[in-house]
Amino acid sequence: MRKFGTILLVFSFLFISNNALAQKFWGAVYINKQTGITGASWNWEGQSEAENEALKHCKIKNSGKQGECQFVQAFYNGCISIYWSSITKNYGWGFNGHDMYIARMNAVSGCSGVGGKQCKEILNFCTARYY
Repeated sequence: MRKFGTILLVFSFLFISNNALAQKFWGAVYINKQTGITGASWNWEGQSEAENEALKHCKIKNSGKQGECQFVQAFYNGCISIYWSSITKNYGWGFNGHDMYIARMNAVSGCSGVGGKQCKEILNFCTARYY
């Protein structure tokens, strides 16, 4: 009987762990290309909630400023970085599910790849489960 209890305990642990790994933590980003001001959200259960929250924050932060908030990206379980050029008003974003460094390298490459000059990081974050 003790052996059965141990086996049951191990399977219960694996089931709970597997469900936790399957959970998606959504994030989203909006940007005003004219100002470089962003709106972001993270750790939402659904994509639409993450997008709505990011847009709301972008609009609040850009109140009375020139330009409009534009959707950048929605993602889950990872890290995102945004690089923006105040000279050309171009931006690039990068994502990686495991490593902020790689997300940053993708973002700076993306910014310069669309003609950005002297791109600088304006935002980076990871959702709760990014590995």
